Amino acid sequence: MLGYEVDVADADFRDRLAEFRADREGRAGRMADRLREVGFELEMPDRGGRPIGRPHLAAAVFEHPANAQRLRDEGLEDSSAVLVAYLIDGAPAFVRRTMPTVPDAIEAIHAAGGVAVWAHPFWDLDDPQVTIDALARFVDHGIDGVEAFYVTHTAEQTALLADAAEARGLLTTGSADFHGPSHPHFSQFRAFELYGREPHLAFIGRR
Repeated sequence: MLGYEVDVADADFRDRLAEFRADREGRAGRMADRLREVGFELEMPDRGGRPIGRPHLAAAVFEHPANAQRLRDEGLEDSSAVLVAYLIDGAPAFVRRTMPTVPDAIEAIHAAGGVAVWAHPFWDLDDPQVTIDALARFVDHGIDGVEAFYVTHTAEQTALLADAAEARGLLTTGSADFHGPSHPHFSQFRAFELYGREPHLAFIGRR
């Protein structure tokens, strides 16, 4: 869940983020254990106290020399491929977060004056109807928008999300999900397509 225009100095918001980060840290450890159980070797990434997420675990697997032959055998050419193969919902090493739930995240963003937007829906979901059903549930929880424009979204996925958002009066945002200039997939700013649609950003900054 993306939060725009959030008051990052809000004390209650910072306290809630600390709770969310603690859950994320525990989840990362559990996923690392599962990666080891399925035969990978990895060192837990040292991020200097910053949160460890699935991309960091995938990179730790990809960069460990003991995994090189297996990764070649499985055709996993970069850390993103490792993430998709082992760390998304339904994959062998995936562990679901316990907090925040979607309603928790939306409420925390709103309480800090922010705008809540669902990030890259088709990254974790494939089925269009499942995605639209999820969006409908999130609308009931008070979501403000959806990231319809994303670097991996197809024209069909973009149109589906843009139309669904328009029908529900939601914002539509976009992202290239920049992970640094050396990342094999997410290495450029504004590297997403609009496919003839226009983002709807009406009340970001005027909430």
